[in-house]
Amino acid sequence: MNKLLHFFLSTVILVFMGTAAFAQAPNAIPYQGVARNAAGNILPSQNIRLRISIRDLTAGGTVLYRETHTKTTSSLGLFSLNIGEGNILTGTLAGINWGTGAKFIQVEMDPAGGTTYTDMGTTQLMSVPYALYAGSSANLPNGTATGNTMRWNGTAWIADNALFNNGTSIGIGTTTPTTKLSVTGDANTTGSMAAGTTIANSSAILDATSTTKGFLMPRMTTAQRNAIASPAIGLQIFNLDDQCTDLYDGSNWIKTCGLKVTGTVTDPGHPTPNSWTQKANFGGVARSSAVGFSIGSKGYIGTGFDDSYKNDFWEYDPTTNAWTQKANFGGTARYGAVGFSIGSKGYIGTGYDGSNKNDFWEYDPTTNAWTQKANFGGVARYFA
Repeated sequence: MNKLLHFFLSTVILVFMGTAAFAQAPNAIPYQGVARNAAGNILPSQNIRLRISIRDLTAGGTVLYRETHTKTTSSLGLFSLNIGEGNILTGTLAGINWGTGAKFIQVEMDPAGGTTYTDMGTTQLMSVPYALYAGSSANLPNGTATGNTMRWNGTAWIADNALFNNGTSIGIGTTTPTTKLSVTGDANTTGSMAAGTTIANSSAILDATSTTKGFLMPRMTTAQRNAIASPAIGLQIFNLDDQCTDLYDGSNWIKTCGLKVTGTVTDPGHPTPNSWTQKANFGGVARSSAVGFSIGSKGYIGTGFDDSYKNDFWEYDPTTNAWTQKANFGGTARYGAVGFSIGSKGYIGTGYDGSNKNDFWEYDPTTNAWTQKANFGGVARYFA
């Protein structure tokens, strides 16, 4: 076609709204125009193809989004399309960050319906009805007090203090999460705090205050707890298996069970107070003069003597009430040794294997491995 094309925009309606604000706003841009040739004559009932581009910052800026549309003009040369619903070539309409600067829309057309496009021009997108409505926050009420938060009641937004936020601390059921904690009732036994006294609790980032409701932490089994990927130091859960609060210290889950009292029963595992409950038998053969220690929430026993010196080593898990054999003690089989733990490591040394011993070994439960350490500083011995 040897004629230049002229594109006359008779009507342009630009409507865009992201899903983050008003869900009822369409995620598309309706666009309507009339196609004419260079002489100003309309192109009636003709198949045309348009390429729409949205450019960033300037008319020649980076193409953030591009799509094509194949349309047939009306008898008056009119066509309509929705930007965002065409054949996408580049990007996504929803992925455009409209708040990072000016955006420009470029229109190109091939009147023959092919892909030989002629540039019809580029125009900056201005404020549109939905954007103006969102910018005015027309349906958000003013707060009534510092720290008000917005709550949707199913019909309208309401400003209240059910959840208080002053920018640095959160209050649930209180409007002063960092100001005071009221003390009610009689003075304490020392007489240092009288009834009605208020104390500062500005160290709290979250203050939940109620006289009718409690705090409910996540509840799960040990297996579910152990499936937590990369637990953070200080993470807490309520363990449904043993009714304890478990806290992760960076290496192990530390249990806080306290004194459990249900009516007159001290512990479900002990029908009568101050009683013993038998647990699973030791996993190895019966023996004498073994050595034991605990690391975290696990117990360990090893070495000893039955009809021969022993060097097997076992771990007890009170949660599952089960013994698991671990790596054999690193030194020679013996009895009458001594054991203790420091932090997350266990230690066994001295003892007797036919002669008195003074070697010392460290056990790491993380790697299930023994490492020989410096010999005991005194003379070799057993039953230390």
